[in-house]
Amino acid sequence: MHCLDSENAVAALESAGHEGLLSHAAIRKFFRDAPRRVQRETDELHFSSGSGNETVVRLRLHHVGFSVEPQGHVPGLGHQDLVVEDCVGLEIDGRRWHGEDRFALDRDRDIQSESLGRHVLRLRAAHIFETWPHTLAAIERAVSDAKALRRMRGR
Repeated sequence: MHCLDSENAVAALESAGHEGLLSHAAIRKFFRDAPRRVQRETDELHFSSGSGNETVVRLRLHHVGFSVEPQGHVPGLGHQDLVVEDCVGLEIDGRRWHGEDRFALDRDRDIQSESLGRHVLRLRAAHIFETWPHTLAAIERAVSDAKALRRMRGR
């Protein structure tokens, strides 16, 4: 906790909780003993995040004012990694978890999500760690467009 910035500290602790390496009580104790910059993130813990990258994206979006739901439900096909403002689904893809065996299921979920009016963006690590300002602008635009379309359709 002393060598990581706050978003990576939260990501590491959430991953440890998600993987069952630490109990939620143990993680909360780590937060109590962590530097103050990390302690401020205690309310941001969500143990449903499937990866540290999901946590980092969720924290960044929350800090700029977005409502973000981890593991948002897609009826009939499971969950999306993150749902922003209840109108844009984000999939944080990595080769390890989204290889060829997952390709068809991931695309089926994208189609189902679009049919429900929830646009989908797929992010890879470079979008998060190398080109974040551009990625954030794309997410902001997708959310703005989705909200405008919902207003136009009266939903």
